[in-house]
Amino acid sequence: MNISKIAKGTLVALFITGAAMAQQQMQHRTPEERAQRQTQMMQKKLGLTPDQTQRVHDILLYYAGQAANVQADAAQGNNVKGEKKDIKRNKDADLQAVLTGAQYQQYQQMMQQRKEQMQQRRNGGMQEGGN
Repeated sequence: MNISKIAKGTLVALFITGAAMAQQQMQHRTPEERAQRQTQMMQKKLGLTPDQTQRVHDILLYYAGQAANVQADAAQGNNVKGEKKDIKRNKDADLQAVLTGAQYQQYQQMMQQRKEQMQQRRNGGMQEGGN
């Protein structure tokens, strides 16, 4: 048995567990807390200017409130899949108007990575045969 594979598998499992816990914590945050946390992350990773930071925060706060309303509707058994897609599409369009082309491209890459990580968690983590 290769020790490096065991160590690597342990690190991957810890990462996935940590990411799942972070996702649960985000779901229990208020829209204001979510918007603030996302703004800080984007400011750090995308190098936002002070003006961009304020505008991004306003956008994220608005759409976090919209998402909270949709979640409340979903909790009552309403079908909200189309509404979630509309919120995402509109939020992305608003962010694209604030970010530079390079920043928006980097933002899209970050969101794609997040989506892939969520899909991996839903599918039971890392699949057999990985390095």
